[in-house]
Amino acid sequence: MKNETQKYTLDDFIKKCEFEDTFRKLKKADKEAYLARIIDGLAKLEAHIGRDLTEYEAIAVFDIAEEFSPKDEKGNYWIKELLPFPYAWKIYEAKRKIILKRFQQLLELEQKI
Repeated sequence: MKNETQKYTLDDFIKKCEFEDTFRKLKKADKEAYLARIIDGLAKLEAHIGRDLTEYEAIAVFDIAEEFSPKDEKGNYWIKELLPFPYAWKIYEAKRKIILKRFQQLLELEQKI
């Protein structure tokens, strides 16, 4: 019995290339839509709190939103289910208050020494 090799035609490669191009375009469109949702969400948060976010605050809020967003079994978060930024802002403020309180306690302790 001879090992038969499958013969491909030019049409087979064109179909594969078209599929890959379409997949790449869809992936790029998903990333662009995701980025637009993030920018829009941060802008709405700024309107909600009544001021512009600092760069640090924007990064912190986004990190919190990612951390608390639903994840699949592999640990990847679902792009379409990002935690709303106002909730992330509340978490950020709570963490910030705890850190500031600890810092003030350390300063008071240092002054006593």
